[in-house]
Amino acid sequence: MPARLVEITGTSETISLRLRQTEEVGSVPFAALSYCWGGEQPMKCDSSNVVLYVTAIPFEKQPQTIKDAARVCQGMGFQYLWIDALCIIQENSTEKSVEIAKMTSIYGSAMVTVVAARSSSATEGFLGERFPGPKKGALVPYRCFDGELGSITLVKLDDGFESVEPVDERDEMDMLQQQDLRAFLAKGLTDGWKRDANYSSKRKTEALNLENIRTAKSTIGFYGRPRNSQFKQYLNAMQHWEKICETFTQRALTLSSDRALAISGIAQIFIELSGDKYIAGLWKSYLHSGLLWKIEHSHVHPKNIPRPTTYQGPSWAWLSVNGPVQFGQVSRPSECIAEILSCETEPANETAPYGLIREGSGRLVIAARTAPASRTKTPLRSPGRFKDEVMILGFGKSFGKPFVCHVSTEMRCDVQEAEIDAVEQTAGCLVVEITRRTDRDNKLCCQGLVLRWSSPERKTYSRVGRFTYYGDRKGRLFAEHVKAGQPAEVEFDWFADEPKVIEII
Repeated sequence: MPARLVEITGTSETISLRLRQTEEVGSVPFAALSYCWGGEQPMKCDSSNVVLYVTAIPFEKQPQTIKDAARVCQGMGFQYLWIDALCIIQENSTEKSVEIAKMTSIYGSAMVTVVAARSSSATEGFLGERFPGPKKGALVPYRCFDGELGSITLVKLDDGFESVEPVDERDEMDMLQQQDLRAFLAKGLTDGWKRDANYSSKRKTEALNLENIRTAKSTIGFYGRPRNSQFKQYLNAMQHWEKICETFTQRALTLSSDRALAISGIAQIFIELSGDKYIAGLWKSYLHSGLLWKIEHSHVHPKNIPRPTTYQGPSWAWLSVNGPVQFGQVSRPSECIAEILSCETEPANETAPYGLIREGSGRLVIAARTAPASRTKTPLRSPGRFKDEVMILGFGKSFGKPFVCHVSTEMRCDVQEAEIDAVEQTAGCLVVEITRRTDRDNKLCCQGLVLRWSSPERKTYSRVGRFTYYGDRKGRLFAEHVKAGQPAEVEFDWFADEPKVIEII
């Protein structure tokens, strides 16, 4: 049960609200509200009014969505309603983190969830008349049960694409959590007559598959790594988590700092069923692949998402930045060549162990092969559009002499306009090889992180992106080293040095 519920009394003409502690009322049936805040709330629970709200919450001063939700609940016969703005003391960071972490239980325990889909803010409400635009339709005769002849009008919605409601743009974890998890196994989310939303729809969601998650437990070996013999079953469970994260991060949060808290309830379910260790949005059993996340930036319709001004997590975790996250293919243990020596985080609040991370506590120490590099931008055809690349430096031999060579490859910056600070201008950056494999054509495929010094003292690194290289083991000589009759490309391996121990924060 949540800590508090809003009690609804009175008639439809004179609705009264007050705040009740669930310790007093017990495990009563209640409804939950899912809605878009649309910015800071004018009426919310804080330390200055929580005592007053126990006596009465001023109904007429509430935003229209809250009023409409109370009317809906009263009409359905529900006496209690959970509303996050009123049932959580918003300025109490400890309580807020605990209650948000309980969202899975809160929405899962609610008898019904009222989703205010059409409102982009709490002030708009959702019970008013709707006036859809003109649409082409067809009148089809219909014989009623009593024998009377009626008709049905069939209308094609938006040329085959459903209209996007404001709630479809927001964080959907509460919408996923609000359903009975067992019902998800059999049905999934339903949208009118359709079982699934359209491809690339904002309503596309990833229904929790508990059996899929439970399977992962038997596939993880003694040392916390997946067994090769059961890799396919393990892969299904990890890809399930990735799809949840990808869908979740496409939505908007009122406060980006809630990124870790909003998904913590789902993480807790994974922990209980899989037995894996959760580390800042990633899992110990597939940490190599998890580290290779990327933020999907659109070059066609660029939307610069700045780096958060407040701490959301360590730079190597996708929780640390905002924007839609994507993952690559989960690598087999034989392809994971970096050695992870330690990876630890500490919760900001012990009562919410899978939520916010204490600033400065997320440290990743790995032993991996590295190479010096520098970040560049390559112009695209469209004016003012660029793609990020990284130039990796290494040594090759030409006519028996060693020369510095380079190769440029694609990288994805975690922040689209990732600035190059003074330290990076002088020291460049560092690429770290995390996974490596060779295909049938002897082509090399490397994936890894792009790092820079996190401070002028140059003791630790922070992540700025990830890179992927696929091709031959060849590098280009710098122009000044190329002589007549000498090839411009030579064989070289830019990760040939012994593994280096580095710490990433």
